[in-house]
Amino acid sequence: MPLTIYGSHKFAVETYFNVYHQVYGIKSVIFRASNPYGPHIPQVSHKYNILNWFIDEASRGNDLVIFGDGKQKRDYFYVGDMVEAFLKAAITPAAYGEVFNLGYGRGTRLIDAARTTTKAVGKGKVVCKPWPNDYKAVETGDYVSDISKAKKILGWEPTVTLTAGVKKMVSQTTVLGSALSKLLQL
Repeated sequence: MPLTIYGSHKFAVETYFNVYHQVYGIKSVIFRASNPYGPHIPQVSHKYNILNWFIDEASRGNDLVIFGDGKQKRDYFYVGDMVEAFLKAAITPAAYGEVFNLGYGRGTRLIDAARTTTKAVGKGKVVCKPWPNDYKAVETGDYVSDISKAKKILGWEPTVTLTAGVKKMVSQTTVLGSALSKLLQL
């Protein structure tokens, strides 16, 4: 059961999709995606997509600030792997009306993800700071996706490791950022 308004909204949307599938026969598939990352235009907020935020901050030479010791595990997975799961679900009738967890299926400590990022970018450093009072209450602890259902029904399994994905992301994000800068100058 959801513990936040954000989680409650996501659960409500899942319920709507399920009702439309059951009552009206609309082919729907629900994905619970855990921390996808990939090429992007520079972000203006750290609220969502922490690896993209880390890439942008490290590219600017800024510190990557982690609250606490950074040992909380999260399940990061590359956007290309997510797209593959979407495509497989679209052509797999057994997926219709189902809910799938998507992720890499293995946890990585936040501090290790940050260090992987600074190494790939070649700039920035990881800094641990105490939890602010308003943040500590929403820390969820470790989360690793159980992707066994997606493996079984979709025949899907992620293939891009965190290190490979971050390296790919750094090179592609640099290209996207340069293209966006040129467009803005026109």
